[in-house]
Amino acid sequence: MLAVVLIGVYTTFLLIVYGAGFLALAGKILHSKQDDQPSFLQCALAGFIPLVWFPSLLSIFISLDISAAIVIFLGAAGITAWLWRFHRNWLTHWALEMHDIHPLTLFTALLAIIITLVLSTLKPNNSDTGLYHAQAIRWIETFPAVPGLGNYHSRLAFNSNWFPLQAAFSFAFLKLRSFHLMGAVLTSLSLLYFTGGLQGLLRGQMRFSHWMRLVFLPLTFFVLASEISSTGTDLPVTLLTWVILCVWVETLERPGNTMDWRKILLIALPLCLVTIKLSAFPLLLVLVWLLLPYLRQENGIRRLAITVVFAILLWAPWLTRNVILSGYLVYPPMGVDLFNVDWKIPPQAAHDEAEWITSWARISRQDKDIVLAMPVTQWGPEWFDALTVNRQIIFQVESVAPFAFGLTALAAFTFFRRKAGTWFQPIALTWPIWLVTYVGILFWFFSVPRFRFGNGVLIAALALIVLCGTGLFRAVLKPFTRFAPHAAAILISVYFGFVLITSADPKTLPSRILLPADYVNMPTEPCEFGNFSTACSSQYQLCGYNPFPCTWQGIPNVVLRGNSFSDGFKIR
Repeated sequence: MLAVVLIGVYTTFLLIVYGAGFLALAGKILHSKQDDQPSFLQCALAGFIPLVWFPSLLSIFISLDISAAIVIFLGAAGITAWLWRFHRNWLTHWALEMHDIHPLTLFTALLAIIITLVLSTLKPNNSDTGLYHAQAIRWIETFPAVPGLGNYHSRLAFNSNWFPLQAAFSFAFLKLRSFHLMGAVLTSLSLLYFTGGLQGLLRGQMRFSHWMRLVFLPLTFFVLASEISSTGTDLPVTLLTWVILCVWVETLERPGNTMDWRKILLIALPLCLVTIKLSAFPLLLVLVWLLLPYLRQENGIRRLAITVVFAILLWAPWLTRNVILSGYLVYPPMGVDLFNVDWKIPPQAAHDEAEWITSWARISRQDKDIVLAMPVTQWGPEWFDALTVNRQIIFQVESVAPFAFGLTALAAFTFFRRKAGTWFQPIALTWPIWLVTYVGILFWFFSVPRFRFGNGVLIAALALIVLCGTGLFRAVLKPFTRFAPHAAAILISVYFGFVLITSADPKTLPSRILLPADYVNMPTEPCEFGNFSTACSSQYQLCGYNPFPCTWQGIPNVVLRGNSFSDGFKIR
């Protein structure tokens, strides 16, 4: 745990520095309102934008070893000097933020951080980590982007900017192990942000955004506890989706056309999130919602053009890595096939990969051609029956909720016109978030309906339903609102204590005091390719981090493009 604390503090410091630098620069370019300062949490969360982009860019040219770590540190030093000269007042603002924390908020936040620390030291639990995440990170630590790497192992072409970030902060060059702690850092920062909702409620600010952040506080561990120690991409997409939606509610509560720090985050975070996982694509609707009003202003076209340029710059390293790894701008390809390089994954193989992903997500144990030939009325019920009971309930509630709220609103405005507006005020406030969330659910359901891939929008929709449903009874519940935040803090603390007790794993705790658990490495055996040999997994197609390189099977017609693995792979 000592290593986790040291690496976590260092990583958080860099996130704050890079995030503050990014917000300061973006604020100048977009002419944001400068009469207030961003919070340190806004800076820390914004830090993921440049620190997801920068390692991805570096990984195209160099391996992410000690040289990359030095470059990233020197970049932070330069930004710190610039911020100290021009934005020193931000530190004063952050100190005032820390001074005003309610004791219950502080206790809850500390408990959340301790749980995250303990969970981050457990063995990675995500099966995809052993299948290809660990190997993908090992390739990035060892070589620059390798042409045609997807020919060697097709999953290694599933390029996510989360992997260069993990590799950049794995500190594998220390020869202790390859640390995988970015999930824990993001979880800690997200929990601190959600705890801010509790802080607001305890101070008497009964805003919808505070209640929403409060709801995500226990849901973080309920949904993602087993993912914190892994390198999977589901955790960052889920957490940052919740953060984006909560920040969006905050902006809806403060209407206005002035560009501020929250709106900069709402423009940049969805663009960043798409490079981590394509399932975040519907969140780009947030940008549309934010930018449309600016088109009516004098400098609206300029801001739109800046956003387009920013998106191109932000996506450029990710798209370039896609082309290098697979030969496609996006892999598996989505109808875009622009390049004819010698390392390109054959179109039929790429097409089959896309079909297997969809068919596996719908019905995992049937032939893909049979599954894909089924209409939704046939595969839908079978898919639903395979869900756990609680997931079935969530899906049913979310399917019925829009119609239920619609009918209730119709009846209320027909018979109780004067009071209906007050009852439905939360829905009137958050309807854009409902729209984007349900578009995300539809995108998930008809593309890759594996439940963990849709946790971000599915759980967000559930939170909206609960909060807006409770809002219908605001008049009845108003006398209890005075005690509700304290009761919620106590209940959440009790739940956190339960999570800590059940997750601590006291048998292995002594071995995790200094270092977190390492990757789970599976048995392997030699296997042959066209003109080289590597290790292949012996069980369940899982390799882990060692040995390297490792894949799930040898492919006779895959050959090296040159004399070493760094030269890449192609189909003979």
